[in-house]
Amino acid sequence: MSSRATLTHAPTSPALAANVLGAGLTAAAAAYRFLAPQPEHLRALACVWVVASVLYLLACGLALRTRHFPVGTVLLWALVMRALSLGQVPGLTTDHHRYLWDGKVQLAGVNPYRYAPNAPELKALRDENWKDINFRSIPTIYPPTSQMVFLLVRAAGGREALRLVFLAAEVLAWVCLLALLRRAGRPDGDLVFFAWCPLAVVEVAFNLHQDILGVALLLAAITLGVASSGVALALSVLAKGYSVLLLPVLLKLHRKRFAPAFVLAGAAAVLPYVGAGRAMFGGLGEYLGGWRGHGTVYPALVRLFSLATDNPDRVATAGCALALLAVLALVTVRVKEPAELPAACGVMLGSFILVSPIVFPWYVLWVAAFLPLTRSLPWAVLSCSTLAAYSWFLHEAPMPGVGWAEYGPLVVTFVASESRRLLRGHPCRAT
Repeated sequence: MSSRATLTHAPTSPALAANVLGAGLTAAAAAYRFLAPQPEHLRALACVWVVASVLYLLACGLALRTRHFPVGTVLLWALVMRALSLGQVPGLTTDHHRYLWDGKVQLAGVNPYRYAPNAPELKALRDENWKDINFRSIPTIYPPTSQMVFLLVRAAGGREALRLVFLAAEVLAWVCLLALLRRAGRPDGDLVFFAWCPLAVVEVAFNLHQDILGVALLLAAITLGVASSGVALALSVLAKGYSVLLLPVLLKLHRKRFAPAFVLAGAAAVLPYVGAGRAMFGGLGEYLGGWRGHGTVYPALVRLFSLATDNPDRVATAGCALALLAVLALVTVRVKEPAELPAACGVMLGSFILVSPIVFPWYVLWVAAFLPLTRSLPWAVLSCSTLAAYSWFLHEAPMPGVGWAEYGPLVVTFVASESRRLLRGHPCRAT
C-alpha cells in the first residue's frame, strides 16, 4: 500500500514545487511592475532580480531532475507573469517609441529608412511619442520584417498592440519549442527554461524589445518543413540579422527547396523599402561603427591590443570575426542532420554573443530561447546576471564591477559544471 501511495503521489511533488516557484516568480513580476523601474529603486530592483533569478534556477534544476515537471503549470504561470505587464510603460528602455514612430512614418506613406526622426521633412508627424525617441538624429536600424510589424501595430493602436504582437510571438516560440522537445523525446516541462526566464519576461512583456520576432521565426525555421523553413529564416534574418548565422547549416541540410524559398521571401520583404536606396543601411552603419558596451571577449582584446597598436578596435574586431567564422565553419561541418540544429543554434548564437562588441541584455534572448533544448546551466545563469547591465541605465553613470556581475557567474558556473563532468568521467560538451 505504501508503495502504491508513493507511485501515485510521486508526480504531485514536482507539481506542487512548480506551482510554488511559479507563484514566486509571478510575485517578483508584480513587484517589478510596482517599482516601475526608476533610479531611486535600484537596490529594490536588484533584490527582485536576485529573488527571481534564484526561483528560476531552482525551477530549471527541478526540471532537470524529473520528467514530471508539468507543462500546463509552466504555461499558466508564464501567461500570468506576462499579463502583469499589460498597460505598463517600459521603464528601462525607450526603444518602443522608435518602433511606433517608424510605424507612423509608414502610415504617412514615407519610407522609414529615408529620414531620421528629427529631419525637417517629418516635422508635421511629430507627437508626444516623438519626444521620447532616443538618437533622433539617426535613421532607423530595424530591418523590413520588423518594419512591417511596426506598421501593423501602429495602425492597430500603438503600444498595447505592440505588446500583444510580441506576446503572440512568444507563444509561437513556445509552440515551436514544444514541437522540438517532443521530436527529441524530451519532456515538455523543459519549456520552463525559456517560458519562466526572468530575462524573457522583462525584455519581451515589460520592455517591449523586438528581438522576440526574430527569435520566434528562427525557431519556426528549424521546426518547419524545408520550403517553409526557408521563408521563416528569411523573415527572421530581416527581423534581426543574428539568424543569418544559421544560413550555411540550413543550406547544407535542406539544399534545393530551401534556397529559393529563402531568396523569394527575403526579396518580397525587402521590396517595399528598396526605394530608400543606400539610406536603408544608414542607421545600421552608425550602430555597427560606433556603439560599444557590455561585451566580454571584445573589450578584453581591445585592452590587450592597445599595448601593441594604435588601432586596437580594428584588430579586436578582426580577431573576433575570425574566431566566429571558425566556430561557424566547425559547426556547419559537424552538423549532419536536423536533430542537431538546436545545439548548433546554441553554439553559434552563444559564440556570437561572447565576441560581440555590444551586448545589451535583450540580445541574450537569442541564446535563452534555446535553453529548453540545450539545458545549459551557464547560459541560464547569464540570462539572469545580464540584467545587471541595467544598473548603468538606472544609476545614469558607469558603475564599477558591473561587467564582473554580468559575466562572472557565467564563467564560474561553466568551470564548475565542466569540472564536475570531468570528475564523473564524462567528456566535455558544448554548453
